[in-house]
Amino acid sequence: MSVRGFDSYGAIPVTDLLAAGASFVARYVSLQQGKCITASEAAGYRNADLALVLVYEDEALDGLGGAAVGAAKAAIAAPVLDAIDWPANRPVHFAFDFASGDYASDYPTMVSCVRAFAAGIGRPEAAYCDAWLGVYLSSQGVKYLFGFGESTSGVEGPWAPATVWQGPSTTLAGQPVDPDTALKPDYGQTPWSDLVKTNVRVNIGPDGEGQAPVKGVTPASFVSATAVFGVGPKPAGAVGLDTGSGPNGEAVVTAKGWGPNIVIDIVVGYLAS
Repeated sequence: MSVRGFDSYGAIPVTDLLAAGASFVARYVSLQQGKCITASEAAGYRNADLALVLVYEDEALDGLGGAAVGAAKAAIAAPVLDAIDWPANRPVHFAFDFASGDYASDYPTMVSCVRAFAAGIGRPEAAYCDAWLGVYLSSQGVKYLFGFGESTSGVEGPWAPATVWQGPSTTLAGQPVDPDTALKPDYGQTPWSDLVKTNVRVNIGPDGEGQAPVKGVTPASFVSATAVFGVGPKPAGAVGLDTGSGPNGEAVVTAKGWGPNIVIDIVVGYLAS
């Protein structure tokens, strides 16, 4: 999957974001007032159905200060998060805005910074960083990784652990922005529901039954299935959840009790991994 968005130093008018095809915007929590998101700005995105991703950044090298800096920045971020009603299960990405390959010996210090910051704000661990540090953080269990662009890191992307990937800078509404691509259903955004939905088409055979695999979804994450419309006769029918799995281990949706030789579309809900 991929979802288009932008990150920017300052607020971008909602109308410009929508006109550019954005589904989300990444903004900052910071000591710098022009850079720090405001409650009214966040409400504007919410009212326009634009998802929001957050990054914390003051100075590029702050993350080299370890746990003490992480805790101090968390104290700064907390009132901002309260003001914009940021959910407790959504991360804020701590920024390491430099080529981390030059500081590989400091990686444990950077991890301690991420963990202290996340603990201080009471949210999941997340980082804004280049590929080298991102791979290391991923190996340490950090789930949310906003990977900044190749112009800084020297690594072509997107790289596998990233949940959001940043492209080369451009301008929007007269302001510099970075185009972003969300690479996974859960990329740290709000609003967010653990239940992801996808559509599956099922061909009903002469016996009034049919089934279809749900690609990329395992039986363990399979939650619900609802018929939304059919093509042809629409007698009363039911949609069942198969407790087994398809030949490749994927979940399978089954439909029973329908009129023969029709096609139905089913909305399947599943939990994102």
